[in-house]
Amino acid sequence: MRSLKPKKKHVKKCSNGEPLLIMLIPAIKIYIQVFFIFSFFLEVLDMEKNYKNFADALKNLRTSKRMTQQQLAEKVFVTRSVIAKWENASYLPDIVMIERLCKALEVNEQILIQILFEDDLELNVIVLDDREIIVKGEMAVVEKVLPNANVFGFTRALEAIDFAKKNKISIAFLDIELGKHNGLELSKKFLEINPRTNIIFLTAYVQYSFKAWNTGASGYLLKPVTAENLREQLKNLRYPLINIEGGVL
Repeated sequence: MRSLKPKKKHVKKCSNGEPLLIMLIPAIKIYIQVFFIFSFFLEVLDMEKNYKNFADALKNLRTSKRMTQQQLAEKVFVTRSVIAKWENASYLPDIVMIERLCKALEVNEQILIQILFEDDLELNVIVLDDREIIVKGEMAVVEKVLPNANVFGFTRALEAIDFAKKNKISIAFLDIELGKHNGLELSKKFLEINPRTNIIFLTAYVQYSFKAWNTGASGYLLKPVTAENLREQLKNLRYPLINIEGGVL
């Protein structure tokens, strides 16, 4: 009869007789420590970038209001040196000071808070229309009004959706009539991907404007799109855009 005794598991041992796993514990601990230190270092680098973005935005907002550091300091009830430190990213204001700054600069406090904690301030804009010639024309207008934006054109709805899944979209200009697809329904998919996407519908028919307001969009533009009309529409975005070079759009 075969023996019913359980077989002993073979445990790998080092030359000194210690189990290999036990010998590896110190190395594993060191690896874990290095991993966490490296992750922390990357987070610090990201925060430093955001601090610099905040400092640049604050300076641009102040200069756009034609205010000196001293004038802003007086409105915020701090010394000029504090404003200088905020603008060179060596020191950051707390939430109370941010509220004061926004009141003095006449901007929504969410703007500065978003700059401070935003991972990516890159401005990506898409234009979706089923006619290529229309897309090219509308892209040219957008590029004229938003020279610092990355503008991408699409004639196929599914390609635009796939692009939005891989890239953060700040504004989506959507034609309402897209052959097999409907811009009103597509807007819901864009907002599911990123709820902070500003949707602006493009249409040649006024009657669609009433339906557009029920989608969570920022508004609509009648075709043909002009630079003047686009600038006016950008003032009414649900989620104001941040332009580090020129302040708030």
